[in-house]
Amino acid sequence: MTTGEYRFNNTDYIEINKPFMGNLYASALYPIKGKYILEILAPIDLMKSSITYEYEEYEETNYNIGERWSKNISELSASKWPLENANYYIEVNGIKVGDNNKTATTYRYEPENVIENKVEININPEDISNSNFIEDINTNEISKNGIELPEISQEEATNNILQDEDLKEILSSLMNSLSSTPSIYDEEEYLKHKEEQERKEREFFNKFRSLINIPDYFKNQSIIIADLIYRSEDIIPINKIHNLKFVFKNYTKHYVTRINLKLPFGKYQKSVEIHSEQWGEFTDKILIEGVIEGGKGEDYSANIPNGKKAIYVIYETINNVSVKPLFYPTEYLQSYDSSISIYDNTQLLKDKGKNGFNKYATFVGYIDENAAIADLELFQLVVTYQCNKEFVLWNKEQ
Repeated sequence: MTTGEYRFNNTDYIEINKPFMGNLYASALYPIKGKYILEILAPIDLMKSSITYEYEEYEETNYNIGERWSKNISELSASKWPLENANYYIEVNGIKVGDNNKTATTYRYEPENVIENKVEININPEDISNSNFIEDINTNEISKNGIELPEISQEEATNNILQDEDLKEILSSLMNSLSSTPSIYDEEEYLKHKEEQERKEREFFNKFRSLINIPDYFKNQSIIIADLIYRSEDIIPINKIHNLKFVFKNYTKHYVTRINLKLPFGKYQKSVEIHSEQWGEFTDKILIEGVIEGGKGEDYSANIPNGKKAIYVIYETINNVSVKPLFYPTEYLQSYDSSISIYDNTQLLKDKGKNGFNKYATFVGYIDENAAIADLELFQLVVTYQCNKEFVLWNKEQ
């Protein structure tokens, strides 16, 4: 049973029925299994470039690793979904619920053209992406606290994922659906199955629309139900809630930079002074303080391929802004073989940088053990923008 279906049989909920954050619509709040579910409605067109995006089919061998990653990042960055890569939580009677990443989201899509006599709604995508909750954000509104990177082992991270109850529910649902899904090689059976699934979705959304308050601007277009899930150890009964807020803390943008850097080994000071209308102002805030080799006893020493050496970049971020650079060896990005895994392991160092700001060491990857210089790319910038916008969704006096 999905959360949307659970709501049909649940009398313990708060009707919100309030527009917020551009073209999103807060429908209701209800509890289930130690979690609050905040039900959000959205126009399906808002999601096409992200959640329901149909990726262009292509042979992976036609793209090297760097090209493939750039393509995927650019496609995902085109999303118009306001909560993409966002950090948010709710306040129930002034108590934070879902802060510190204790959130998850599930989506359910209404089949397109399900509404008879469908009419076009004039929605400007720019109005959605630039709606008033992310208005006029500049570098002064980027986090002043630096990048918080908790030290956690890969084993701990894996265990955390496997213990996530929401993930277990989703995996269980997927496994159950697999047994009833016909082989994709039997085209006729697969088309029948797809048609049956669409019929069931039509029935679900027809029932949903008949029982739930739907705003006028959604009545003539297909919608998406986004269930925002907030885990909590103590669920306050719905009848004892007197105030509900949605707090939008920050959101992250990914900029593909692809700046080639040929750096000597050792300690020095180098500014990245390359400009762009999109991300140039952020590179000015990164000061590289050196490239070092990872030897025996280092985190990655056991995984170093034969004939290679591991390297790290030491850098600081001016003004401690949340601008995180990602570096990779040029040789790796130009390769078509991704059998050697490289994953981020950026750590905040105890010592401050030469300018007194936060200093970091980040694992870059492996290069030839005889290389005299480190041939790298500043491949991507990950920038966190602070919003700290509050939305009062419900109070007992309203």
